Amino acid sequence: MINSAEFNPDGSSVVTASDDKAARIWDAKNGLPLSEPFTHDTAVSLAQFSADGWLLVTASGDIARIWDARTGRLINDKLKHRGRIWSAQFCPDGQRVVTASGE
Repeated sequence: MINSAEFNPDGSSVVTASDDKAARIWDAKNGLPLSEPFTHDTAVSLAQFSADGWLLVTASGDIARIWDARTGRLINDKLKHRGRIWSAQFCPDGQRVVTASGE
């Protein structure tokens, strides 16, 4: 099941988050994958691009991760909560991420 989907800022690609423990970036025109999956240990509930489209935040259970959307390199996986993360968003300059959870 797909839990979230969002276009990148220029509309050329879409990121999806799904129950198969991965987020994926797809070409918006032909639907083909543009990267390897961005994986977690449990279902990925959300994935969102930064305003410039270069970074990606994903959340799964109580962990959010920040990735380089172009290379797939994991940048930060230290965003841990005590409860499930329901929302995550980059600030407009891409320098910070805010996350929200039940605890």
